[in-house]
Amino acid sequence: MKRGRYQLYSDINWVPMVDALTQILIIYMITAPLMQAGIDVQLPRAEAREVDVESGIVISMTLEGKIFISEQEIPLEELETVMSRIRQAGRERPVFVRADKDLPYGDVLDVVASVKNAGIYNVGLITVSR
Repeated sequence: MKRGRYQLYSDINWVPMVDALTQILIIYMITAPLMQAGIDVQLPRAEAREVDVESGIVISMTLEGKIFISEQEIPLEELETVMSRIRQAGRERPVFVRADKDLPYGDVLDVVASVKNAGIYNVGLITVSR
């Protein structure tokens, strides 16, 4: 028998790793936009400049009067407490309110007032551009 007929191949095979990373990237690109649009809200139309919503906290209000922070339902009575905890934790970011266009103005104002009472003054409203 001859020794050395087969040599040990110690290089990394990059093809399976690149394939796996490509699949993960494609999955992320498809699911990332769907994560923000979880709560169904009919937004009003207005002319405004585009804002980076990803950098802030999004509060969604449905026509049924439910309030959500990132798909977690929060009663209006607890919203101020939750927002003040977020501010105290040092994670103060702008707050964007997505409210259904048919909600009474007073309901939207109650949410904005709760956020401001918690000490967060950078509050904006999300609309659909015309």
